[in-house]
Formats: sequence, structure tokens, C-alpha cells
Amino acid sequence: MDIYRVCKRIFHKFYDGRSVRVIHVSLENLMDEESLQLSLFEDRTKERALAKAMDAIRDKFGPNALLRAVSYTPLKASHASATAI
Repeated sequence: MDIYRVCKRIFHKFYDGRSVRVIHVSLENLMDEESLQLSLFEDRTKERALAKAMDAIRDKFGPNALLRAVSYTPLKASHASATAI
């Protein structure tokens, strides 16, 4: 649905007739539907168990013990190694 139409519908739903000075709308992390990452797990219980295991590893070995694959790209890898010091 078009962002403008959604905002307009929300505005009219809550508008009480008083003067409006400014309306602010903020959107972040927008991406194409095609680039959305699907979950590896059908069952959220397994996903939560994995997250707990990852937290335990990071608690024991430090925040850089597990990194996302994107962290190993040249620019990100230099940042990850710099923060590990």
C-alpha cells in the first residue's frame, strides 16, 4: 500500500478537528520484497534456542566470537578486527 495513503488514513482516523502544526513521518530500513531474508526455522522455539546459544558463546568468548557473513567483507572485516583489540 502506498505510504502516503496509509499516513492519510491514520491521520483521518485520529484527527479531532484542531489545528495541526506539523506531522512527521519517518521510515527506516526499507527494502524490496525480493530482498527479504526468509527464516531458517518454521518453529520459533528453535530460533530462540539458537539465539540463546549464540548469546552464551558471545558471553564466554566476547562480542566478536560470532559475526554475520557480511562482517567478513573487506570494509567490515577491518572494522571487526579493529574493535576486537
